Amino acid sequence: MNDTKQDDDEPDQFVVNIEGPGVRFEATVDQATMVAIMAASVGADPPAGREKQTARRGTTKVTQTNGAAKRKRRTGSPHLVKDLDFRPKGKTSLPAFAAAKKPASHPQRLAVVVFWLKTEAGVVSKVSLDHLNTAYVDMGWRRPTDLGNTLAQAASRNRWFNTANYNDIKLTSLGEDYVRHELPAAAGKQS
Repeated sequence: MNDTKQDDDEPDQFVVNIEGPGVRFEATVDQATMVAIMAASVGADPPAGREKQTARRGTTKVTQTNGAAKRKRRTGSPHLVKDLDFRPKGKTSLPAFAAAKKPASHPQRLAVVVFWLKTEAGVVSKVSLDHLNTAYVDMGWRRPTDLGNTLAQAASRNRWFNTANYNDIKLTSLGEDYVRHELPAAAGKQS
């Protein structure tokens, strides 16, 4: 474990690096959290009287060095992909595909967009949160407050997505089958 103090502008900020067999973790923490980490690293209890700290948004990177998939989560809002064409010539457009599938929920919309981008249009090799955000804007759909969290919940609940890397979102075979065979959903049925 390495702990290094950042710059003088933020005296209470520390960067914590933890490396182990096949895993590397890096996080920015405040001084109180740093003291608790140091205490825990030697098997001691954290100092008494420590008030609960509000977590600060920062960057967290977890990299597995043993050849497993890398998981990258980023903070902040997704951006728009400017050169993404949802109406490619000679192929079914996303608006036409979505109109045929009639997705009624965020998980269904996300599945339809990923399926269309990868299978129907073949316009991108890797689907990211930015692609999904851009599709929502283009379609005029109201975006969820936290698109990444909505996708993670849909992946967990419905098992339609592989979200090991948010820069390479994939539909599982369950997700592909759902879009191909279950949409449009029967009246009153919504996932």
